[in-house]
Amino acid sequence: MNFKVFVTRKLPEEGLTRLKKYCKVNINTADTTITQKELFEFAPLLDAIIPVGTKINSEFIEKAKKLKIISNYGVGYDNIDVVAASKKKDLGYKFTLFSYGKYCGINHVSHAYCK
Repeated sequence: MNFKVFVTRKLPEEGLTRLKKYCKVNINTADTTITQKELFEFAPLLDAIIPVGTKINSEFIEKAKKLKIISNYGVGYDNIDVVAASKKKDLGYKFTLFSYGKYCGINHVSHAYCK
């Protein structure tokens, strides 16, 4: 269980149960969004991040030397610097973004891959 994942906001527990079986999961349980400064402190330790309404910019991506996966929880991916992520050479999947959410009761899934 060496794979370290950080979740930037609370998520439904049933969505994290399986992940916790295979990874060390840290969750920001505060009722406020994590600051960029706090996020940067975690960056060098992470293999994956699940941002929830959190900006993942080029500075974070540069500091996250071990980062392999960005899995966005929400609709869209305008909070992710896709250009910076696609340039990160040591990402196992280059850049993987999965965006999950519901809109008007209809399930919506969008995927973005950069190689």
